[in-house]
Amino acid sequence: MSAFTKFGAHLDATVFRWGSPTALGLFRIAFGSIATLNLLMILSQWTDWLTERGFFPAWMIDFYVGRQAQFAGREVPRVNVFLINLDPGPTLALLLIYLAVSILFTIGRWTKPVSILFAILTVSFQHRTSMILHGGDTVLRVYALYAALSPCGAACSLDRLVALGRGQEGLVPPRMPLWTQSLISFNVTLIYFTTVWIKWGGSMWRDGVATYYPNRLGEFERFPVPPFLIEFPMVRVTTYATLLTEFAFVSFVYYRPFRNYAIAAGLLMHSYIEYSMNIPIFAFLMMSGYLSFYDGEEFQRWARRMGDRMARWRVTVPLPSGLSESQRNVLRAVDPFGLVEYVEGDAPNAAQRRAAAVRSIGAWVLAWVPGVWASLFRVPPATVASEVPA
Repeated sequence: MSAFTKFGAHLDATVFRWGSPTALGLFRIAFGSIATLNLLMILSQWTDWLTERGFFPAWMIDFYVGRQAQFAGREVPRVNVFLINLDPGPTLALLLIYLAVSILFTIGRWTKPVSILFAILTVSFQHRTSMILHGGDTVLRVYALYAALSPCGAACSLDRLVALGRGQEGLVPPRMPLWTQSLISFNVTLIYFTTVWIKWGGSMWRDGVATYYPNRLGEFERFPVPPFLIEFPMVRVTTYATLLTEFAFVSFVYYRPFRNYAIAAGLLMHSYIEYSMNIPIFAFLMMSGYLSFYDGEEFQRWARRMGDRMARWRVTVPLPSGLSESQRNVLRAVDPFGLVEYVEGDAPNAAQRRAAAVRSIGAWVLAWVPGVWASLFRVPPATVASEVPA
């Protein structure tokens, strides 16, 4: 086998691999939470952005952008459900539907149809406000499209818990094709590659002075930073460190011994940007994409290691003997750190159920809904009836 053939086989196995969808599930939660927060911020000023009395009425979109796009030499309509009815009432209703869909996407309920609807609404919203988009909006749109194609609801989701409760799946998440996860990681790499390429083409980045200027633009000001960080010689350090960090996502991040260092540098860079500059959601979106560089099995092993480190908080909770295996699987699945040890015994009291919910991070979505968490510890009526002597 030639070297080229070996490389092709390795690339095929890397891009079109199968594995645990846990990383995609965690990405869905992180990305969906950011998108939901973004929508909540928009809702506070929705009339300014989405109505005919706002900053961008429909005629302005038609004049500067148009409702058609060029594709393969033909004009095709842009997806934009926000232009179906321009009245404030239907617009607000559609925005609230968008928010509800975003929440359902985040918690992973009816994930496949919801993720497709979420992508359509995201693209529509950005076509409605296409004159004011920034890099974070573009990343959000691309992530939404990739998520709609992915099995991101197969793990860390309410869909998964429902399937477990019905006995349709086992405790270990089924293996899934992960080419969409590869697309997400490749897109993160592409963003950094084009950024480094364009920056290196300008003299300010090569000369080490580029980060001097954004810190002096009033519209970017956010929280105060120590003066020495925005003066020379630290300006040269932050300029070249930014370039090196972005280049690391084109190279070092794909070499596993260096991957954690590249990601740690990216987290540090974007955390500083998020703290010091007013660029809404961009840093968090980029950091959420870092989850795609890990395998789902790696997150599972990490959860077990963290559980071992937190063993001092582990509790023992009794379970009635008649509890179904599907209920037991749900209880195990929502406790990725293994901080609850379930043993045979009587039905747990309220304090024991509460202690199990606090330690089971996957139960935090369920525990606040009255009766749902308690029902997992209750023996099904059919089981109780079968145990009564005839």
